[in-house]
Amino acid sequence: MGPHACQRPGIKEAALYTWEDVLSERADAARAERRTQRSRRETFRPEDPATWEHSGRVRFAGGLKRTDFLDERYRVLELLARGDDGPREDRVAVNAKLHQHLDGGAGGVSFFHALARDGQVDVVAYAISNKRQKDAYRWQGGTYSDGPFPLEGIADDPLLKESSELVKASGPGTHDPGESEPARPHPKPLVPARNREADEAHRLSDALAAFHTACSQVTGQRPSQSAAEALLTAVQTLRALGVDVFSRVADTMSEAEARRAKSLLIRASPTSSSASSGPVADDWVLGAIGYALTNLGQQQADILTRVILRAGPESVASTRDAGNTQGDPGKKPKTSGTDRRRR
Repeated sequence: MGPHACQRPGIKEAALYTWEDVLSERADAARAERRTQRSRRETFRPEDPATWEHSGRVRFAGGLKRTDFLDERYRVLELLARGDDGPREDRVAVNAKLHQHLDGGAGGVSFFHALARDGQVDVVAYAISNKRQKDAYRWQGGTYSDGPFPLEGIADDPLLKESSELVKASGPGTHDPGESEPARPHPKPLVPARNREADEAHRLSDALAAFHTACSQVTGQRPSQSAAEALLTAVQTLRALGVDVFSRVADTMSEAEARRAKSLLIRASPTSSSASSGPVADDWVLGAIGYALTNLGQQQADILTRVILRAGPESVASTRDAGNTQGDPGKKPKTSGTDRRRR
């Protein structure tokens, strides 16, 4: 948090209470999720699809990737992943070679069901045939052969190996080694405050809840502008209340992380004319971009940076030299995260 985040009477205590309450709710949710996952693994039987919980996730092996499947073909995999359709084989099991038709039967896809760490079952596509003659396919452009492509061709695939290990560890009495129930944090009581301070505490509570919701959304879905906009709105609301989350992130960033965040900001700025000029941003902006690069991936970081730039001067300072400050007596050199924290 920034230096003025908790200096007003009542706000520090309210923030502490709210944060510990959030931690408590997270711990409860984590315990519930662990119980659910344990239940899935205990009832799971690899050769009985009635005991599976389909995840709806489609994954890839054997060098395949999402772009290898046009939308019509990918829908076949989605139906399989949700359990809304099955393979051509009569006998189905996890970690068994299976196949389904593509293009109305003109081609095919080889896949296997994989047990995931959350106890759900994913679909993993590992070979494509664009041609078919009766029951024979040309997997990966090779010679015609009957049935799905042999799993021996991807025996070292990490998804297949992980699924095999998880299957061995599933069944009655399933228990993860080292699994324990974390102690539930005890929130400190909210101290009495005057009406104005209580109102601020309520606004802070709502803003923190909105921020954590935005973080969950931006980390739990495909890169999107709406998720980035929701995160920026939540951050700006917190900053208006004196809680500067991403300035704290900026304080703890390494020099390499800071350079990477600044480089992305420069590239995304429409006023940048070279790699050495661009917007000079507040610490929280670099912290937000650094957070996105580290936790959300390049694509979401690009989107968030563009959203911040569109937010205007309240987010990013005037455009001027953002490169090396040596030789300019009017600028102070950027201190390291350690130096800033000691101030």
